[in-house]
Amino acid sequence: MHILRFIGLGIFLIASVCSGESRNTSKIALVKNGVVKGQIVISAAASDAEKFASEELQHYINKITGATLPIVATNNIGDKPSIIVGRHQAAKEIIAELNRRYPNKYDAIAVVARGNKLFVAGRCETGTVWAGWDWLESLGVEWLFPGELGEYVPKMKNIYILSSEKYDAPRLDYRGPCGGDVLKLENKNASFKERKSIATNLFLMRMRRNYAFAGLSPR
Repeated sequence: MHILRFIGLGIFLIASVCSGESRNTSKIALVKNGVVKGQIVISAAASDAEKFASEELQHYINKITGATLPIVATNNIGDKPSIIVGRHQAAKEIIAELNRRYPNKYDAIAVVARGNKLFVAGRCETGTVWAGWDWLESLGVEWLFPGELGEYVPKMKNIYILSSEKYDAPRLDYRGPCGGDVLKLENKNASFKERKSIATNLFLMRMRRNYAFAGLSPR
């Protein structure tokens, strides 16, 4: 009986150690008790998509916590806890790894947290926005149908940067409704701003529909 207890205790300790190695439980506050502790950073020459992604992050973090993280356009990220959006020079290593893992997936995303920095980026402009939405969904945000009534936003006082690494890409290159191109986009090389304005609605984009965006390449 004592032997079995000893074996059970050993298994428990091994499992605990392994669990600790598989995920880093350290956390850095972006918002703490409703008080702003961090910032959202875009490059000084940010694209329309990167600006939009940062605005989406700011908007939903505010809806979740009531706190408004400032959006800072700078090439110097500093020491403050930050969400780094898009192809910022500080994200070069992240982008390089994303390109290495998914060389043929133009809308692959990276959501990577290191220390007090969270990087959300994509191989293309649309992917950067999708990376931001992916992280918001990890917080519990859901878009169920078009319009504000169709979204679910949890209420929390704290939002943390938790050490993690996610590189991902859709299995299907082209995703959209059957029966034709309902987004009516003829110019496959249109800017993100043009695509967003032509899209049937923002909901389709949040559902990662890209049927009308076929042929786009990373910039």
